[in-house]
Amino acid sequence: MDALGKVSTGSLRGSLQALLTLLSYEHIKGILSCRETAFSILSKQPKLQDMLKINQRDAHSAESQLLLASSQMSRLHGALQNALSTATYLTQLVAPGKDIGVDISAAVKFESAHVLWSQGEMTASIKMLQDLSSSLGSHTQLVKVGKPALLATLV
Repeated sequence: MDALGKVSTGSLRGSLQALLTLLSYEHIKGILSCRETAFSILSKQPKLQDMLKINQRDAHSAESQLLLASSQMSRLHGALQNALSTATYLTQLVAPGKDIGVDISAAVKFESAHVLWSQGEMTASIKMLQDLSSSLGSHTQLVKVGKPALLATLV
């Protein structure tokens, strides 16, 4: 809360993420699905973006960040097929995002590697992380993937 007693957007988002972590996957899968659908529609509908006074870049950014969080939440709850499906969909959003200045490629590759690792695909996961390590820092990413986090994952 801020000095006026209002809840900030960041703390509200953090509280929701904490709540989703505590609940069982059966309880949250509907919430995740509805959020994914809502932000997908927002990202693809210019008229809706105009009504909400956001631009396409912000809509795509919000959708991408939400999907990354959704994949992480699915992994955390052991719903690996859902995490893989979300990571695959995120991969399809990389090129259109780059066209409008939203580069999520490193974060998507990082999350995809985590999903593969969780599914027992260690070799593919390590290869993706090594590729990511060699290309990290070459361009600006919307969602930062730091070298320390990447190296800690590889170790």
